[in-house]
Amino acid sequence: MSVNSNKQGTAKVQFNLFAIKKNLETSKGVEISWAEIARKSDVHANTLVNILHNKTRRIDLEVIEKLVGYFRSEGLQISIGDFFTEIQT
Repeated sequence: MSVNSNKQGTAKVQFNLFAIKKNLETSKGVEISWAEIARKSDVHANTLVNILHNKTRRIDLEVIEKLVGYFRSEGLQISIGDFFTEIQT
């Protein structure tokens, strides 16, 4: 995903979904499947895969809200900003 940045040209945004999942697995001490995350968060599995592989150009706010809600309900202290990293180009 690319967004315009002030005077610096284009910045690339990467989703951190894999790292967030790993943090949850570490905190719980169990492996969690993407299918389980999809089911419990009510986000389609294909959407998660596309986010995971940075193959989406946009993400609906509803999807972010569902994912934040899921990870918080599982005990992670997470914010919306945790889902994104800016990569300078």
